[in-house]
Amino acid sequence: MLLSDIPGFFERGQMHVKTALIQVSPPDQFGFCSYGINVDIAKPIAEVAEFVVAEINPKMPRTLGDSFIHMNDIDAYILSDHDIIEFKYDPPDESIKKIAKYVASLIEDESTIQMGIGKIPNALAIELEDKKDLGVHSEVFSDGIVDLVEKGGIKMCETY
Repeated sequence: MLLSDIPGFFERGQMHVKTALIQVSPPDQFGFCSYGINVDIAKPIAEVAEFVVAEINPKMPRTLGDSFIHMNDIDAYILSDHDIIEFKYDPPDESIKKIAKYVASLIEDESTIQMGIGKIPNALAIELEDKKDLGVHSEVFSDGIVDLVEKGGIKMCETY
């Protein structure tokens, strides 16, 4: 199953959800909370759940788009004020650096790449910093791709 297929799994009723536990931002003046970084799976689960419990956290960023739930759709909530959990990878060891360097040597300028998440894709992104006009076709990607975009190595307007 692809990551992008998971919301439809709940939307089609293939999995019954009795209680959804979600984390959201505080409500705005109209009573809407943002799913923030949790819009991917939390939203479709909350929409089909019989009972929705929200953790309302002011450190959850408000995101735009179809990423809101109204307080009327939340059955119970708690208030919290803790940092959002962030996953960080350890620096790559020498074997991972060697793998990344070898793979990068096979990638030419203007290639389209697909990279997931993990130590090797992060190390590969560092090795690709000198490449030009790369395209990206990927379901998920990590901070290394963001760094490549910011450094101009990825051309965001075309697919090759």
